[in-house]
Amino acid sequence: MDAEQAHVTLSISGADQRINITENATAALLFDAVAGALDASTVKLLHKGKRLARDDALTPGMRVLCLGTTTQQKDRIAAQRSDPTIRGFKEEAAREAARRGAVDELQQHPEYKFCRIEAVKRFDGRRGPHRFEAEKLLRSMASEVAPIMVSHAWTVGGLIEMDPRDDQIMKKKQQEGGCLLGYNENMGARIYVKLRQDDGTFHDRDALMKTLLHELCHNVVGPHNAVFFCLVCGR
Repeated sequence: MDAEQAHVTLSISGADQRINITENATAALLFDAVAGALDASTVKLLHKGKRLARDDALTPGMRVLCLGTTTQQKDRIAAQRSDPTIRGFKEEAAREAARRGAVDELQQHPEYKFCRIEAVKRFDGRRGPHRFEAEKLLRSMASEVAPIMVSHAWTVGGLIEMDPRDDQIMKKKQQEGGCLLGYNENMGARIYVKLRQDDGTFHDRDALMKTLLHELCHNVVGPHNAVFFCLVCGR
């Protein structure tokens, strides 16, 4: 192995960093690399949707996603929580859920899960379901695939509604022969699902679930080859 050329790519907040590695290097090198910028207790390293431990081996060319919070952000959040005039996260979430009538609870593993769930904000209910309904649907889908994510030890940065107006992603996927209802960004960084049809109504749930399972399999295999479809069929 050439120690000067061997490297991994570490992605932090959308910015890529090239980290040179030596033979027998482990993920501890990456944890140490971000120690000055992020609070150590919040750092998660993901490769192909799976979380890395400090003693996991690094291989040349692998791409690793880093999730974490800066020390300043953590201190600011802690200060807000201590202020009695500011509602805590759980209280705020409960108020929001009550306001939109969302009584469903997201059922996910504490580690193998979607770290963020987000609907397109511009839908206000005047043309098709409100964005709160889209978020409820995404949460329900995430709960349904939770056992599969645990069985494969998958962690995904986000489950996000694809905006029907996002022609750039859709055209790119069409050119690649991909699924127009979904998109897996960087093998588990984020998964986008197109919930809505052209008239604004939701696609059939079965079609959406097949899309989500399809995109989850891209955490492990990128191209649509025999290995990929074996994983899709076996899950």
